[in-house]
Amino acid sequence: MNKKTVGLFFGTFDPIHNGHLKIAEYIIEEKLNDEVWLVVTPENPIKQDSKISNFMHRFNMVDIATKKYDNIMPSDLEVNLKKPNYTIDTLEFISNKLPEIEFSLIIGEDNYKIFDTWKDYKKILKNYKTFIYPRKGTLKESAHIINENAMYIGGPRIDLSSTNIRNIVSKLDIRRAQAVAGETRAGQRVSGEEARANLAEGGSQTRASARVAGQEQRAGFAEQGSQLRATERVRGQEDRGRTAEEGSQTRASARVAGQEQRAGIAEEGSPR
Repeated sequence: MNKKTVGLFFGTFDPIHNGHLKIAEYIIEEKLNDEVWLVVTPENPIKQDSKISNFMHRFNMVDIATKKYDNIMPSDLEVNLKKPNYTIDTLEFISNKLPEIEFSLIIGEDNYKIFDTWKDYKKILKNYKTFIYPRKGTLKESAHIINENAMYIGGPRIDLSSTNIRNIVSKLDIRRAQAVAGETRAGQRVSGEEARANLAEGGSQTRASARVAGQEQRAGFAEQGSQLRATERVRGQEDRGRTAEEGSQTRASARVAGQEQRAGIAEEGSPR
């Protein structure tokens, strides 16, 4: 019974892109493997000083990118292994854990050119099939056997790199930040002009309201003064009327009293 074959495609995938997926698709279409596992590495032992995104962030990106495939999937098998992660250690670990599967290695031509710097690279070439895909800038070659276990697959030439994508995104972020800063400054200028216009308009309205209020107040004072003078004139006329009437009544009473007094005297002087 033939074993299921799985190609391990190692990478930081920071980020994953269509080039990675096309390579995996090619491996499946050419029946070089039954499945391809995209092994998200926690770190690159060759580039330990390089900055990469959070592991789970990268793993989730790969998971999302491969959901539409049945035989291409993400793998986190290195996350709990001893650091740094060397390919030979991972291959031997997973082969011992899943002996029913035949594992192979998928690498780019750029890595194969420095393959002799990898830990136990001869052991890898001896014990595991290695599929090498072309990279940008390399000579276009047809598929051919390099040695017993290494094969140049001549698949789709990858003109993308995660590093270039990160650089492009970084430049876009800078431009976007500059654009946002420019919009912010323009917005602040407009807001300042609107605020000054509002203050000027508010000041004009306040001054106009103050003038109207002053005019209304003066008109009110004038009206109140006219009413007060009219009231005082009426009161004076009423007082003078009452005084004249009281004087007339007093004089009339005095005349009556004088007449009565004179009549009494005359009556007393008459003989009895």
